[in-house]
Amino acid sequence: MDETSRLPSAIQALSALSGVPGEEVTIQVAALLTALGGPHAGLMTLGDEFQPVGFHLLHLGGDSARQRRLSHLLFQPLRYLQEDLLAYSRLAPAKQFDSMSRAYVNGRPSDEHIYVDPESEMVDGTARKDVYHLADLSSEAISLSSPWRRREDVDRYLDEIGCRTLLPVDGIHRHLPGHTTLSQSAVGRHGGRCLLEPVILLDNPGAEVLRKPWVGMDRDAPLILEESGQLWKDALRSGPDRATLHRILRERAFADSSISGKERHRVGSPRLFSLVTEELGHQLLSERETEEFVAAMLIVRSSGDDTIEQEMDPDEITEGYRRYRDTLKGLARLRRIDALDLWWTGVRGKAALQFYEGQREFIGQLETVAPAVRPFAAGFPHLPSSILWSLAKLDRADVASCDMVTAALSLSERAMRAHLGTVRELRHDAEAVRIERKATEMLWKLSEVEPCTFRELVRKYAVQRRELHEPILNHLVEAGKVLRLDGSHLRLAESAREELGATVVSQERPDVVTDGG
Repeated sequence: MDETSRLPSAIQALSALSGVPGEEVTIQVAALLTALGGPHAGLMTLGDEFQPVGFHLLHLGGDSARQRRLSHLLFQPLRYLQEDLLAYSRLAPAKQFDSMSRAYVNGRPSDEHIYVDPESEMVDGTARKDVYHLADLSSEAISLSSPWRRREDVDRYLDEIGCRTLLPVDGIHRHLPGHTTLSQSAVGRHGGRCLLEPVILLDNPGAEVLRKPWVGMDRDAPLILEESGQLWKDALRSGPDRATLHRILRERAFADSSISGKERHRVGSPRLFSLVTEELGHQLLSERETEEFVAAMLIVRSSGDDTIEQEMDPDEITEGYRRYRDTLKGLARLRRIDALDLWWTGVRGKAALQFYEGQREFIGQLETVAPAVRPFAAGFPHLPSSILWSLAKLDRADVASCDMVTAALSLSERAMRAHLGTVRELRHDAEAVRIERKATEMLWKLSEVEPCTFRELVRKYAVQRRELHEPILNHLVEAGKVLRLDGSHLRLAESAREELGATVVSQERPDVVTDGG
């Protein structure tokens, strides 16, 4: 049995619909689901150890049509759900909304509010009940407007809460399904926060948005989708934007509800799902300012594999994609109603022992990584638990089986091998870019003082250590761009002189780095 056959039907459906191989789909689904799980999600393993899940993802497929198709399939259900959550907040009249929001005081439940009969408060009764209804819809992550809404699904929900009436919402010129006897124990404890914090996904935000406090953010732990690479481009140009990206990628930064105002967004626990082009990926690893940020990201790229092995009929694809959407909705619901015990997916018995041994071997392999790329591997000891947690969530039983453990460990090893291989390739290319950049700088400096000795050339630099500049000179000599004359003097070859002249014609002389780095 191979890994593909072990993948859940939801993964296979996404693969069939997008044309992206199932292994690549699994990694991206794991990044999304664990981010949606928020800071409380995790895996209970051998000895009742609680392992956190989640990782930042950097995908070098920003110019891939298949990847764009997959991204749409992955995120569109979440976009529709969030639009509904925002709509519930907007529908609540301000007076009743403010009253409901008192359900939480400084991040803790307000018992005084919880046990007060809504009818006894100085609020119009019908409008008050409708605010509770909107809060219930928000906390249960019920969508009334998505294209996948089924009338029978809405009817089933209304049956479960014992509601068959339509109540007018004060100030809103339409009717919504409502009810007259919504229990405060079901909604009051969390309804205020759910209406006050409807945002789970930050959809392609700009750096200026992330620099500000995140208004309406659920648990200050958003999933940040970034499909244009603009955040990285801004970080390459701007110090403040670089600091913003650093804060997003900082590890173990959990929400603290005691902090408010401008500092609130500094203590969240976001997850970044970023799509960039290969060209930008090379640039990120050629700049020291952003290389350390890339070390916090799991790097994946499109394989270019055109063959999708599994065959599914239309009904299987429909059911698989429905399962994916239901999982998203279920995770959003658990996140919003504080069902913390339901977040913990347990691994028991033989599966727990198998996972323990496999994860220990996986971590051992991370320890053997070459020192040059070890920083890019050290942050991923919980990658197997993140993938296993996601596979279990996509299974209706929500139980991690031995087959899932095998698949999670195998996929983690393949993802890490691909990740480190990409890092080595990008670093090699980035080093070549740095050498060429320094070489161009040296050619300009030599053109100002030629013919000259090496010592005279080095004096043109702020940092004049021989070991920094001699390898660049040797590179230029080997490339035939610099000639050594009698008496150890140096001058430009005609080809290099023409190259610099062409640069002047096409554009002004580029700024050069003068720190010797």
